[in-house]
Amino acid sequence: MNRGDRTAALNALAKQVKGIALSGGKKKLVKDVKADVISFSGCRDIQTSSDTVVDGEATGAMSYALRMVLDMEQDTSYQQLLIGLRMFMKMKGYSQTPQLSSSHPMDMRLKFIM
Repeated sequence: MNRGDRTAALNALAKQVKGIALSGGKKKLVKDVKADVISFSGCRDIQTSSDTVVDGEATGAMSYALRMVLDMEQDTSYQQLLIGLRMFMKMKGYSQTPQLSSSHPMDMRLKFIM
């Protein structure tokens, strides 16, 4: 990548960033995300998500676990749901560890609503 390309790329990135915060004398990029985004993933970044077959149909193992855990306990918190997913996956012999990510810090005790 030549210097002009890098400069153009950095300028494009700077337009996406809404602000810069200083933390311990260091600059830290801050994005202005107004949406609350919460995402479950089937495994850690260093793992691979497994598939399974349910009633003759291929599906993701974590997707299947989500369906089963919610069928057992519909009124649950994000924390209880994540623990339930991990326990179900382990009980079924999967080595992957489901993860939860969010765009902002969140209270894991909040009720899970889909």
